[in-house]
Amino acid sequence: MKPLLSLGLILMSLLLLRNTCGFGPSCDDNVLKRITSPDGKLVLATYHRDCPSMVYTAAALEKPMGYWDAHPQVICYLALWRGSHPIEAVWKSTDTLLVSTTDRLERADFQGSEQSCDKVKVEYSFQFRNEEQETDDPEVISKMKKLLVEVGPCIDRFYKAAYPTNDPVGRVGELIDRREHRSAAELLFGYTEDARCPLSPATYQLFKELSETFDLKPGYLESIKPLVNQSAR
Repeated sequence: MKPLLSLGLILMSLLLLRNTCGFGPSCDDNVLKRITSPDGKLVLATYHRDCPSMVYTAAALEKPMGYWDAHPQVICYLALWRGSHPIEAVWKSTDTLLVSTTDRLERADFQGSEQSCDKVKVEYSFQFRNEEQETDDPEVISKMKKLLVEVGPCIDRFYKAAYPTNDPVGRVGELIDRREHRSAAELLFGYTEDARCPLSPATYQLFKELSETFDLKPGYLESIKPLVNQSAR
């Protein structure tokens, strides 16, 4: 897989943010694991890079730290995924390693990967989510419109209270009409979370079915789970 941008450039930008005093937010590396190569010459490191606006999951190849080293010397960055994901990295041999995750990634989460580094071949094992935008299933479209009727008044009250010209329900309807069904579903989840709309178990079940249909990340459904049964209060 070829990254759209240089992975090294992306990581160097993040490092500059971390190490520049007084010029922007800092990022912290939370090391998950460091594994020395079979010959002891290299170290495979995995970590979550915690920045103010985003967490990244990363893997890097480093030199073993010496007694006087305050920080590991990175030879090259291997992979970078947006978001906090489980990551597993192992040495298959002295010159081959495997980086994997059990999470299925969205295309936008994948920031890039390197196929080799310092004569070491890098193999990857991960899957992308099904991100098809359009559905021809009239039942799915009917569920979306039903949800819009059920939570639409709550969403409208919340957003129109800030600006009367806001029309979030109309926006979702436009996306449905343009057959941008996945985007409409994502927006509907986000609006419902922001407005803290109370959900009945039946309404939550419709959201759950939409999440499964469009293979959305778990965070969408998790974000509205606390809203279930609030309608009874």
